[in-house]
Amino acid sequence: CSVCGEPNPDYVAPPVAPTEENDGRWIYRDTFEEIGKWTSMGTGTVNVADGKLQVTDDADTIVSAVRTLDKVLTDEVVVEFEVEASELSKNSAVYFAMYGKNAENAEKIAIDVRLFADGIDCYTTTSNKVAGTYVADTVYKIQIVANVTENTYSVFVDGELVAKDVEMRNAVVNLMKLRLWTTTKDLAATVTYDNLKIYYLNKVCAH
Repeated sequence: CSVCGEPNPDYVAPPVAPTEENDGRWIYRDTFEEIGKWTSMGTGTVNVADGKLQVTDDADTIVSAVRTLDKVLTDEVVVEFEVEASELSKNSAVYFAMYGKNAENAEKIAIDVRLFADGIDCYTTTSNKVAGTYVADTVYKIQIVANVTENTYSVFVDGELVAKDVEMRNAVVNLMKLRLWTTTKDLAATVTYDNLKIYYLNKVCAH
């Protein structure tokens, strides 16, 4: 499988997911009708209810939902999902991470995006928070455009570009695992995820 066209680092409009079931740009979709291949890491509850993935921790624990992808990603791809948190503050965040393998075949965090009440933090080796206002009990659509070749990514929230060409936390040669979780600093919280989609940014060629 190959992807037509060169990577487009100058996009400012949000990506658009394919609309046809058999579109070659599709990589992975999950509407969370069942738990499937998602597993839990940490202490808390990961389950599927009402067509959503729910991650629940308490005041003293952290729990993550983890899934290794069936396909290793090496092209320019989009990861999008809807997320809603029961608690959100300057200290309490929703986390999204993607892991990949580096040149030595070691697993490393590549993409590390954290949604706080006062902004989006695209964490590298330090905090890189972009100011914004996000509130609990509100659904946000997150889109992350990842460029594995350049080891950068950009973030859209509800169609608005909030971070562009962020350097990945670690240099990787692919992306292969998702991790979804929350840390709520002395608060119990449930975070729900829905309509998770991964697809190629550019058109896929048939060869």
